[in-house]
Amino acid sequence: MKAFVTGGSGFVGGHLIRRLIDDGWDVTALARSRTAEERVQILGARAARGSLADVAAMRAGMDECEVVFHCAALVGSWGDAEAFRAVNVDGTANVIVAAKT
Repeated sequence: MKAFVTGGSGFVGGHLIRRLIDDGWDVTALARSRTAEERVQILGARAARGSLADVAAMRAGMDECEVVFHCAALVGSWGDAEAFRAVNVDGTANVIVAAKT
């Protein structure tokens, strides 16, 4: 099985990548920075450079994947409402668009 994971350099996504790899999955993970790219590669996944705002990059990373796991989120007790919306609402909508195309 082939999977695409968002948020793979984070806590939940990182643990998911480890589990998928251990279970024999072929995993590609979205990586918005060089640091995130290195983290997902250390876990055994391929990195697809891009962000939740970049539907084309996600679509390319999802190529030939049967499953998409969306684990990326902006979390915190407080912060800029627009930043939370851009990641958690608009970013999720973009993942859905990328998965559908």
